[in-house]
Amino acid sequence: MKHGRPHAAGTRRQGGYTLIEAGLAIALATIVAAAGLTVISTRADGFRVEKAQQEMKLWLEAGMQYRRDTGNWPPDTSTLTSGNYMPATAVNGPFGGAYSVAPSAGNARLRVTYDATQLKFANQISASLPLANVTGTVVYGEVVVPGAEIAHDALLPRDGSRPMIGTLNLNGNQIANAGNISGSGNWVTSGYVQANTFYDYSNSAYYLQPRAVSRLNEVQANRVYGFTDIRTPVLYDYNNTNYYVVPSSSSMLNYVYATGAVFAPIMYDLNDSSYYLDPNANSRLNGVYANLYYDYTKGVYNDQAVHHVYSVGSGGTVPKPSCYGGHTPTIYTAVSSASNNGTADPVGGVQTYATDNGSYWTVFMRVYVVGQATPISPASTYGQILAFTKCQ
Repeated sequence: MKHGRPHAAGTRRQGGYTLIEAGLAIALATIVAAAGLTVISTRADGFRVEKAQQEMKLWLEAGMQYRRDTGNWPPDTSTLTSGNYMPATAVNGPFGGAYSVAPSAGNARLRVTYDATQLKFANQISASLPLANVTGTVVYGEVVVPGAEIAHDALLPRDGSRPMIGTLNLNGNQIANAGNISGSGNWVTSGYVQANTFYDYSNSAYYLQPRAVSRLNEVQANRVYGFTDIRTPVLYDYNNTNYYVVPSSSSMLNYVYATGAVFAPIMYDLNDSSYYLDPNANSRLNGVYANLYYDYTKGVYNDQAVHHVYSVGSGGTVPKPSCYGGHTPTIYTAVSSASNNGTADPVGGVQTYATDNGSYWTVFMRVYVVGQATPISPASTYGQILAFTKCQ
């Protein structure tokens, strides 16, 4: 009986595929499918980038049209949607999140901002936007004032037919040969303002003439410089009107500082008028502190009189007084009491003197006892020295 040849392992049978061939087919199909999905995803991202570019340009164009119509940039997207410059459905972008519209660069530009969620998308979107930039995943584009406005509204007509809509910046230059300047606001400048007369805006009866008589309702200032003559019935303190100067009557002052003379018939204490200084009569003062004063009756200065009198024993110290105007501290000594340490021994003579030790003196006593060749220095109980200090 004949038997057929057996099939080798791993070979294809008639009408079928081996396991290896089937596995290869499945792997190839998976790769093709993944490649197709990648292509589809890439094309979808590209469509979203193009849509974001188109929509951001539309927001910029709508903002420019709004500027032409109103003379101002739109402050946000809702202003453009409510004014029918853009549909409300265009507020949200293709990558999620909303567009943002706002003036920039000191109101000189309009900016549209959008978060593209990824840096690569932000860079791709910015490629076709005017004045574009990217910060992280956020992309923005800007436009300047429309060209028609540059040619007309951005210029200041010489005939004054159109009002300004912003601040006139002279960049440090001057306004020369001007006539009357009027306004209801404040004039702020770091330079000079020169004019023959400055009138009050609401009442021309009040005016300031730098070189002549002026009529002012009120002057408030921390300091006033450069005036030769100020004439007014009352000058009030800027921060506290309880303090004032009345040239022809009584005044209320907290302090008076002067480098020259102060003339007044009488000066009262701020808190207690029972204390006063009258230069031409008797005064009542609580205390007088001065480095130097002059005794009119005696005709001497205070630092030339005796400052202190001390009674000390031999070897004791005496402080020096503080002297004014180059005067020198001086000490005079005399005997207050002396003995041979309490004995009845006869004393032939007594000598006192002082030695200089910088900021003080040391005083000594010598007692010459009859019958003794060497003088003694008695204890302080039995010998006292009077010390007089003054400025010479």
